[in-house]
Amino acid sequence: MTLGKKIRTLRAEHNLSQPELAEKIGIEQSYLSKLENDKSIPSNDIFNNMLVAFSLSLEQFVSGFSQGTELERLRQIPDVDHYFSSQKRHNQNNQRGFLYLSSLLIVLATTLFYVGFSKQLFSEVQFQYESEGVIFNEEPANVFFVGEIC
Repeated sequence: MTLGKKIRTLRAEHNLSQPELAEKIGIEQSYLSKLENDKSIPSNDIFNNMLVAFSLSLEQFVSGFSQGTELERLRQIPDVDHYFSSQKRHNQNNQRGFLYLSSLLIVLATTLFYVGFSKQLFSEVQFQYESEGVIFNEEPANVFFVGEIC
């Protein structure tokens, strides 16, 4: 969809004639005709007046435009260019955050794998039974003692 078709469609949706919309925007009807026929690009002020006349936000207005030459034409309007630039920065920041989070999770998973594999945190031995042996009644108490007896 081109800018001119979008303006024409919005004008029809709001049941406005070209002279009525031109008056609301504050431009001549002939200039509105040039805009609707894609022979001109509105200035920033006229574009903002158009948004007010249609009761639209900038995001709502540009949502119907896909990537391509028409979007590049629209970026000649400073507010539109600023909007798309800020969207691009926002997307880059989201991607950067996702990359940092992914890196952190990889480091954490590698650390946990190493700790589990090296048995430093969780030993395989749950119980260890040690017995000095059984001493019978006829045996001396130090029967298991290894070393010198004084």
